[in-house]
Amino acid sequence: MTNEEIDKEMLEMEEALLGGCAHDRNNYDEIVGKIVSDDFISTAHQNMFNQISKFWEEGHKEMSGSMFLSYLTDRKKINEVGGDNAVSRLFSYEPLPDEFKYYYEQVKNKGAVRRLFKEYEYQKQVYSVNEINSVSDFLAKAQERVKAITSGSVIGNIKDMKSVLEQVQKKAIKDEENRRKLNLTEPWLTGNSCGYEDVDKFTKGFHAGDYILLAARPSMGKTTLALNMACRMALRGIPVCIFSLEMTQEQLGMKLLSMHSKFTTFEINNILTGKDSKALRVMKLKNSIEELAKAPIYMDDTDPSLSSISSKARRARRKYPNLGLVVIDYIGLIRSNSKSTYNRQNEVSDISRSLKLLANETQVPILALSQLSRGVETRSSHIPVLADLRDSGSLEQDADMVFFIYREDYYEVEKEGKAGSYTSPNKDYSMVKLLLEKNRNGSLGTVEMGFTKSISSFDLLARDPKEEIE
Repeated sequence: MTNEEIDKEMLEMEEALLGGCAHDRNNYDEIVGKIVSDDFISTAHQNMFNQISKFWEEGHKEMSGSMFLSYLTDRKKINEVGGDNAVSRLFSYEPLPDEFKYYYEQVKNKGAVRRLFKEYEYQKQVYSVNEINSVSDFLAKAQERVKAITSGSVIGNIKDMKSVLEQVQKKAIKDEENRRKLNLTEPWLTGNSCGYEDVDKFTKGFHAGDYILLAARPSMGKTTLALNMACRMALRGIPVCIFSLEMTQEQLGMKLLSMHSKFTTFEINNILTGKDSKALRVMKLKNSIEELAKAPIYMDDTDPSLSSISSKARRARRKYPNLGLVVIDYIGLIRSNSKSTYNRQNEVSDISRSLKLLANETQVPILALSQLSRGVETRSSHIPVLADLRDSGSLEQDADMVFFIYREDYYEVEKEGKAGSYTSPNKDYSMVKLLLEKNRNGSLGTVEMGFTKSISSFDLLARDPKEEIE
């Protein structure tokens, strides 16, 4: 084939790839962040990809030829993408999934090769024009630029101070608009409240793109606390999505009903089966069921793979534009997308990094649960620190916030006299400290709470909430 024929074939692949992105938002979601406009040969196609990206990122739920044409015309971008005919041709392509994947790989790979050759010419020019004092430094810089190309990174995103300050002003305005949108009245809140005022004062709320870790040793109540936060948010009308890799939907439903009604699961079963027919208790449970049924809580307990969780989170974000929180219980049970042989530490690093990127992409806070290593039990002080995060130091690095749950009574009983081996005493009510040990955009601190295990309840006030049931 001649170069002209090769270029023509690539242009057709580019059009088919763009057509797939226009017809189906899922196609666009599959390649966004993995491909850049420079991967396209044609300038018109580069501009077309940028405009398709802007259209979807503005929150439109579907795209048609007439809608996109009006969109481009209103923004005076029609000529930049090749005119009306280019838009018409765009919607004549509707590739099948396998075809779309093939076109993506071809465009991406050929684009990387072209940028690599371009980089070679640039380095050749630098070497011929400038005096190279240190060959090792020159090679190191060249290798970094080549690495950026092969990893899909974009070079040259430098901005001057004026542009940065303009972004700061825009963010301040956007934060205020978000406060009005969320009906936030507390002066310290700029994001969604987690339902606990003392926690909100440290975090200023959970914000779009936040990646939050909640870690503890087993049986300390991390699942329960995460569900309490999600439930309190949902009861204010904010949609939440829960991915449970450890509990079934029915178990989650019972736990949520118990925490909302303040009845134990035993009491709930007795009321539902008619064994307990006291009118006030029956009415109280009925009201709790009706309130929870209306709450926008969505649960999934099926596939623990990272790719499945990511895909479902993206779909949930599109279906519920004001999605306020994604809960993942827990990181240790997620299967990595990679088919390569990794040790567990590398695998957890990949998972953690992917969840942070997913939070940024969907602009939804992700609350992921994690276990702590047994090292915390071998120290004289059992208060957890960041180094206790299990399997990977990247958990600490990737997270915007890290919470620990600490219960002193957890360490009151030592198993069989073995040092560092503990079992929680059979107590229903415990005093708990919620430790905020990392907060990228705020202060650190400790919040004292009460945990009532039988009704899956966390309260800020250190008193038994069951006293209020009767």
